[in-house]
Amino acid sequence: MDNYAENIGELKFVCIKGFLHKNFDLERFEKLSAVEWRAFINDLDFRGLSPLVWKCLSPYWSRFNIPQEIRDRLEKIHYQSAARGTILFNQAANLIRVLNDNKIVFILLKGVYFSESLYRDISIRPMSDIDILVSKADLNSVESCLKECGYYPSTANTAFILGDKHLIFLPKGIDLPVELHYIPGANYIPAVREFAHIKDRALEITAAGERTLTLSPEDSLLYVCYHITKHRYGRYTIRDLVDIGMILNHFKQGLDWEYIHKNAEEWKIDNHVYTCLSIAKELLDVNISEHWLNVMKPENYNCEILKWLKRRLTEDASKELIKSSNIGNILWEKGFGAKLKIFFKRCFSSESIAVKYNLDPNSAKVYLYYFVRWKALIKSHGSSILKVLISKTRADSEKKRYRESQKSIAIIDLWQRQSVNH
Repeated sequence: MDNYAENIGELKFVCIKGFLHKNFDLERFEKLSAVEWRAFINDLDFRGLSPLVWKCLSPYWSRFNIPQEIRDRLEKIHYQSAARGTILFNQAANLIRVLNDNKIVFILLKGVYFSESLYRDISIRPMSDIDILVSKADLNSVESCLKECGYYPSTANTAFILGDKHLIFLPKGIDLPVELHYIPGANYIPAVREFAHIKDRALEITAAGERTLTLSPEDSLLYVCYHITKHRYGRYTIRDLVDIGMILNHFKQGLDWEYIHKNAEEWKIDNHVYTCLSIAKELLDVNISEHWLNVMKPENYNCEILKWLKRRLTEDASKELIKSSNIGNILWEKGFGAKLKIFFKRCFSSESIAVKYNLDPNSAKVYLYYFVRWKALIKSHGSSILKVLISKTRADSEKKRYRESQKSIAIIDLWQRQSVNH
């Protein structure tokens, strides 16, 4: 990694550490050129960190050589995040009220609670849905309440989603769904705690102006680690690591680390909890004692995953052309016919179009949305694909990067299978 890319990739951590610890290193930003600012913002956009960085740096704009269009872009993202947060909070308030009126016990997960109670600013932490956890016995009752609030089931509620132990419901007109979880973990990370146990430890809070429950601090920490792993340490990992930092800051010395250690082993996610907490401590300087990190380190732990993860998170994501696994698979596959098969199967099958746009797979509307899908793909990936096609050197570099990424993901998948069996 060259010094330029390393500098850009590390700047986000300078901001985050300043946000978490109220100690900003502004000199790093005073030296940035216009080109570096653009690369920095592209990296932030990819990782969902732009609103947080806007909050950190906007009071100091006069000290930086930041292009006006970059300031405007960050400000626009900030207001978009605030608008989405406001809509979600209004939806959450209505949903919580209806569930409470029907005397249904549920637990609010992550976003809404974190934004309001930990971050105390709904614009900083981007949200795209409302996550709630319920008893499996209450699923039908909750679904009736969701319909009363104007939600309808997503066509993505297939065997794939059911295997992940959650259902998706969408409001009409906007893509801000409710994810209804009834087991706090997926098949491949077998969180074995029953809803009743988690409910007994839950905190009673006020969220969106309504009384409700949320996970205990310890269970929240475990759940965030599970969530990071579920998404294979993907593009929003750093945002989730900031959540870990905010939990630790908010509850400080009150966390029961014995419970966290015991349940990480019992839930069979000890590998992943150790990985998430270790990388959060190294990159964000979060307040976790070395004693408990050593206690929680599993036997025969593969330290290579930490090296790979640090490299993946510190690199400048704006330099990475291929950001879609589908396109990566197409690039890696040999033979035009094989590439074409993957392209149509992954991107243009009637099932994928139906799930993407919440359509009936048997409806003729699916075919109308082929044009919408083409436009979306060209807008998102057209420029990157063109650069790869016209440069063999760039194509070879992206193939190598993608292959290394897939090897690391294979290690993660192996951990998940081992977790099930150990």
